[in-house]
Amino acid sequence: MSFNFEDLGNALNETGREMADKAKEYAQKVRLKTKIKGEENKLRQAYMEIGRRMYEEKKECFCEDECFTDLFAEVEEIRRQIEDYEAELNLYFKGIVCPECGRRNEEDALFCSGCGTKLEVEQPEEEDLFDEEPAEAPEEEPADPEE
Repeated sequence: MSFNFEDLGNALNETGREMADKAKEYAQKVRLKTKIKGEENKLRQAYMEIGRRMYEEKKECFCEDECFTDLFAEVEEIRRQIEDYEAELNLYFKGIVCPECGRRNEEDALFCSGCGTKLEVEQPEEEDLFDEEPAEAPEEEPADPEE
């Protein structure tokens, strides 16, 4: 029985094409799944924004409706808890808070990492080294001419 290198080459080429086709198919599936997840996230964000706007605009009306009372109380409690956590976190924060978006930035940041606003860096007051009178230098004894 003889070994045919041409048949082996053809088989390898065919297998390579099949693998490339499967890889392309897999990549396309991953792209589509990623797009679907992105759209689902956008939808979830839109639903949340609808709920937030309805809450802000209608909370007085909905509070009279018993089916929303517990949810509104929960929202208020969560907001208070977030404020408490943020206040505690601010005790540890040494950076710059953006005046536009409220994002925390490193203390040496020039621009906000959230919205790009130029940050005003507070310059520490420099001590004027020349205001203080210099300490008197010890008097040097004249050099002994004989040395």
